[in-house]
Amino acid sequence: MKGKFIFATQFKFFLTLAMLYLTVSLACDIVAYKVVNVCGLLSIGAAFIFPLLYVFSDVLTEIFGEKPARFVIIVHICCDFIFTVLILTIIHLPSPSSWHLQSAYNQVLNPMMRLYVAGIIGSLSSSFININILSRWKVLMKGRFFWLRSIGSTCIGIISYTVITDLLAFRTALNTANLLEVTLVNLVSNISFAILYTGFATFLVKFLKSRLQIDAYEIASFNPFKMI
Repeated sequence: MKGKFIFATQFKFFLTLAMLYLTVSLACDIVAYKVVNVCGLLSIGAAFIFPLLYVFSDVLTEIFGEKPARFVIIVHICCDFIFTVLILTIIHLPSPSSWHLQSAYNQVLNPMMRLYVAGIIGSLSSSFININILSRWKVLMKGRFFWLRSIGSTCIGIISYTVITDLLAFRTALNTANLLEVTLVNLVSNISFAILYTGFATFLVKFLKSRLQIDAYEIASFNPFKMI
Protein backbone atom coordinates (compact mmCIF):
# COMPACT_ATOMS: atom_id res chain seq x y z
CA MET A 1 0.00 0.00 0.00
CA LYS A 2 2.81 2.40 0.83
CA GLY A 3 4.40 1.81 -2.56
CA LYS A 4 1.10 2.54 -4.31
CA PHE A 5 0.67 5.73 -2.29
CA ILE A 6 4.16 6.94 -3.18
CA PHE A 7 3.56 6.22 -6.88
CA ALA A 8 0.19 8.01 -6.80
CA THR A 9 1.78 11.05 -5.13
CA GLN A 10 4.61 11.16 -7.65
CA PHE A 11 2.16 10.83 -10.54
CA LYS A 12 -0.01 13.61 -9.11
CA PHE A 13 2.87 16.08 -9.08
CA PHE A 14 4.17 14.91 -12.45
CA LEU A 15 0.74 15.36 -14.04
CA THR A 16 0.33 18.81 -12.46
CA LEU A 17 3.67 20.00 -13.84
CA ALA A 18 2.86 18.57 -17.27
CA MET A 19 -0.53 20.33 -17.34
CA LEU A 20 1.03 23.62 -16.25
CA TYR A 21 3.58 23.26 -19.07
CA LEU A 22 0.78 22.73 -21.60
CA THR A 23 -1.28 25.62 -20.17
CA VAL A 24 1.57 28.10 -20.52
CA SER A 25 2.28 26.88 -24.05
CA LEU A 26 -1.33 27.39 -25.17
CA ALA A 27 -1.41 30.81 -23.56
CA CYS A 28 1.72 31.71 -25.53
CA ASP A 29 -0.03 30.64 -28.74
CA ILE A 30 -2.91 33.04 -28.14
CA VAL A 31 -0.86 36.13 -27.21
CA ALA A 32 2.09 35.48 -29.53
CA TYR A 33 0.98 38.14 -32.01
CA LYS A 34 0.09 40.70 -29.36
CA VAL A 35 2.79 43.34 -29.88
CA VAL A 36 3.70 45.16 -26.66
CA ASN A 37 5.43 48.52 -26.37
CA VAL A 38 7.69 48.53 -23.31
CA CYS A 39 9.50 51.85 -22.82
CA GLY A 40 9.54 52.38 -26.58
CA LEU A 41 10.79 48.87 -27.37
CA LEU A 42 8.65 46.37 -29.26
CA SER A 43 8.07 42.94 -27.79
CA ILE A 44 5.35 40.28 -27.90
CA GLY A 45 3.00 39.30 -25.11
CA ALA A 46 4.25 35.72 -25.01
CA ALA A 47 7.73 36.89 -23.98
CA PHE A 48 6.48 37.55 -20.45
CA ILE A 49 5.24 34.01 -19.84
CA PHE A 50 7.24 31.89 -22.30
CA PRO A 51 10.20 31.36 -19.89
CA LEU A 52 7.81 29.52 -17.55
CA LEU A 53 8.00 26.64 -20.03
CA TYR A 54 11.67 26.27 -19.15
CA VAL A 55 10.85 26.48 -15.44
CA PHE A 56 8.49 23.52 -15.63
CA SER A 57 10.67 21.48 -18.01
CA ASP A 58 13.71 22.06 -15.77
CA VAL A 59 11.77 20.97 -12.69
CA LEU A 60 10.46 17.88 -14.50
CA THR A 61 13.98 16.99 -15.64
CA GLU A 62 15.56 17.57 -12.23
CA ILE A 63 12.97 15.55 -10.30
CA PHE A 64 11.77 12.86 -12.70
CA GLY A 65 14.58 12.66 -15.25
CA GLU A 66 15.20 13.61 -18.86
CA LYS A 67 13.07 10.91 -20.48
CA PRO A 68 9.81 11.88 -18.71
CA ALA A 69 10.50 15.55 -19.47
CA ARG A 70 11.06 14.70 -23.13
CA PHE A 71 7.79 12.75 -23.13
CA VAL A 72 5.90 15.81 -21.85
CA ILE A 73 7.44 18.00 -24.57
CA ILE A 74 6.50 15.54 -27.34
CA VAL A 75 2.92 15.16 -26.05
CA HIS A 76 2.67 18.95 -25.72
CA ILE A 77 3.62 19.35 -29.40
CA CYS A 78 0.88 16.89 -30.38
CA CYS A 79 -1.71 18.64 -28.18
CA ASP A 80 -0.66 22.00 -29.55
CA PHE A 81 -1.30 20.73 -33.08
CA ILE A 82 -4.79 19.51 -32.14
CA PHE A 83 -5.49 22.85 -30.43
CA THR A 84 -4.39 24.78 -33.52
CA VAL A 85 -6.44 22.65 -35.91
CA LEU A 86 -9.58 22.95 -33.74
CA ILE A 87 -9.22 26.73 -33.46
CA LEU A 88 -8.63 27.24 -37.19
CA THR A 89 -11.52 24.92 -38.09
CA ILE A 90 -14.01 26.71 -35.85
CA ILE A 91 -13.11 30.26 -36.85
CA HIS A 92 -13.60 29.41 -40.54
CA LEU A 93 -17.08 27.98 -40.11
CA PRO A 94 -19.80 30.13 -41.77
CA SER A 95 -20.99 33.11 -39.72
CA PRO A 96 -24.28 35.03 -39.93
CA SER A 97 -24.23 38.31 -41.82
CA SER A 98 -25.17 40.19 -38.65
CA TRP A 99 -21.92 39.16 -36.92
CA HIS A 100 -19.03 41.52 -37.67
CA LEU A 101 -16.11 40.13 -35.66
CA GLN A 102 -14.87 37.56 -38.19
CA SER A 103 -12.04 39.79 -39.40
CA ALA A 104 -10.77 40.19 -35.83
CA TYR A 105 -10.66 36.42 -35.35
CA ASN A 106 -8.94 35.97 -38.69
CA GLN A 107 -6.32 38.58 -37.96
CA VAL A 108 -5.44 37.24 -34.51
CA LEU A 109 -5.79 33.48 -34.98
CA ASN A 110 -5.10 32.76 -38.66
CA PRO A 111 -1.30 32.85 -38.21
CA MET A 112 -1.44 30.11 -35.52
CA MET A 113 -0.43 27.33 -37.90
CA ARG A 114 2.63 29.25 -39.06
CA LEU A 115 3.48 29.88 -35.42
CA TYR A 116 2.98 26.19 -34.65
CA VAL A 117 5.33 25.07 -37.43
CA ALA A 118 7.95 27.57 -36.33
CA GLY A 119 7.41 26.48 -32.73
CA ILE A 120 7.98 22.81 -33.55
CA ILE A 121 11.36 23.59 -35.09
CA GLY A 122 12.24 25.81 -32.16
CA SER A 123 10.98 23.37 -29.52
CA LEU A 124 12.69 20.33 -30.96
CA SER A 125 15.98 22.17 -30.90
CA SER A 126 15.79 24.34 -27.78
CA SER A 127 13.77 22.21 -25.37
CA PHE A 128 15.83 19.07 -25.84
CA ILE A 129 19.07 21.04 -25.76
CA ASN A 130 17.93 22.60 -22.47
CA ILE A 131 16.99 19.40 -20.64
CA ASN A 132 19.95 17.45 -22.03
CA ILE A 133 22.44 20.08 -20.87
CA LEU A 134 20.70 20.32 -17.49
CA SER A 135 20.98 16.54 -17.04
CA ARG A 136 24.63 16.41 -18.07
CA TRP A 137 25.56 19.27 -15.78
CA LYS A 138 23.66 17.60 -12.94
CA VAL A 139 25.83 14.51 -13.23
CA LEU A 140 28.96 16.63 -13.62
CA MET A 141 28.14 18.78 -10.56
CA LYS A 142 26.79 15.83 -8.55
CA GLY A 143 23.32 17.29 -8.27
CA ARG A 144 24.39 20.63 -6.82
CA PHE A 145 23.72 24.19 -8.01
CA PHE A 146 20.36 23.60 -9.67
CA TRP A 147 19.76 27.33 -9.96
CA LEU A 148 23.03 27.82 -11.84
CA ARG A 149 22.49 24.83 -14.10
CA SER A 150 18.93 25.95 -14.81
CA ILE A 151 19.98 29.48 -15.76
CA GLY A 152 22.79 28.25 -18.01
CA SER A 153 20.82 25.57 -19.86
CA THR A 154 17.73 27.77 -20.13
CA CYS A 155 19.68 30.66 -21.66
CA ILE A 156 21.16 28.34 -24.28
CA GLY A 157 17.71 26.93 -25.07
CA ILE A 158 16.04 30.35 -25.21
CA ILE A 159 18.65 31.73 -27.61
CA SER A 160 18.06 28.81 -29.94
CA TYR A 161 14.25 29.00 -29.71
CA THR A 162 13.89 32.78 -29.99
CA VAL A 163 16.11 33.16 -33.04
CA ILE A 164 14.53 30.24 -34.91
CA THR A 165 10.89 30.82 -33.99
CA ASP A 166 10.74 34.62 -34.23
CA LEU A 167 12.44 34.74 -37.62
CA LEU A 168 10.09 32.07 -38.99
CA ALA A 169 6.84 33.13 -37.30
CA PHE A 170 7.01 36.91 -37.74
CA ARG A 171 8.84 37.35 -41.04
CA THR A 172 5.57 38.09 -42.89
CA ALA A 173 3.90 40.02 -40.05
CA LEU A 174 6.69 42.59 -39.49
CA ASN A 175 9.13 44.44 -41.69
CA THR A 176 12.82 43.58 -41.43
CA ALA A 177 13.71 46.37 -38.99
CA ASN A 178 10.81 45.61 -36.65
CA LEU A 179 11.45 41.87 -36.95
CA LEU A 180 15.05 42.24 -35.82
CA GLU A 181 14.00 44.58 -33.02
CA VAL A 182 11.29 42.21 -31.80
CA THR A 183 13.67 39.24 -31.96
CA LEU A 184 16.37 41.06 -30.00
CA VAL A 185 13.97 42.42 -27.39
CA ASN A 186 12.29 39.03 -27.02
CA LEU A 187 15.67 37.40 -26.55
CA VAL A 188 16.68 39.84 -23.82
CA SER A 189 13.28 39.75 -22.11
CA ASN A 190 13.02 35.95 -22.26
CA ILE A 191 16.45 35.54 -20.69
CA SER A 192 15.68 38.21 -18.07
CA PHE A 193 12.38 36.61 -17.07
CA ALA A 194 13.98 33.16 -17.12
CA ILE A 195 16.59 34.32 -14.60
CA LEU A 196 13.83 35.96 -12.54
CA TYR A 197 11.75 32.76 -12.53
CA THR A 198 14.73 30.64 -11.47
CA GLY A 199 13.95 31.36 -7.82
CA PHE A 200 10.48 29.87 -8.30
CA ALA A 201 11.96 26.82 -10.06
CA THR A 202 14.51 26.31 -7.26
CA PHE A 203 11.74 26.47 -4.65
CA LEU A 204 9.69 23.87 -6.56
CA VAL A 205 12.68 21.54 -6.87
CA LYS A 206 13.47 21.72 -3.15
CA PHE A 207 9.82 21.19 -2.24
CA LEU A 208 9.35 18.21 -4.55
CA LYS A 209 12.63 16.54 -3.56
CA SER A 210 11.70 16.72 0.11
CA ARG A 211 8.10 15.64 -0.53
CA LEU A 212 8.67 12.85 -3.03
CA GLN A 213 12.12 11.69 -1.93
CA ILE A 214 13.29 11.23 -5.53
CA ASP A 215 16.16 12.81 -7.42
CA ALA A 216 16.70 11.47 -10.94
CA TYR A 217 20.19 11.13 -12.41
CA GLU A 218 20.22 10.24 -16.07
CA ILE A 219 21.58 11.35 -19.41
CA ALA A 220 19.25 10.14 -22.14
CA SER A 221 20.16 9.78 -25.78
CA PHE A 222 19.85 13.12 -27.58
CA ASN A 223 17.07 11.91 -29.83
CA PRO A 224 13.82 13.93 -29.87
CA PHE A 225 11.77 10.89 -30.94
CA LYS A 226 13.15 8.48 -28.35
CA MET A 227 10.83 9.25 -25.45
CA ILE A 228 11.42 6.16 -23.31
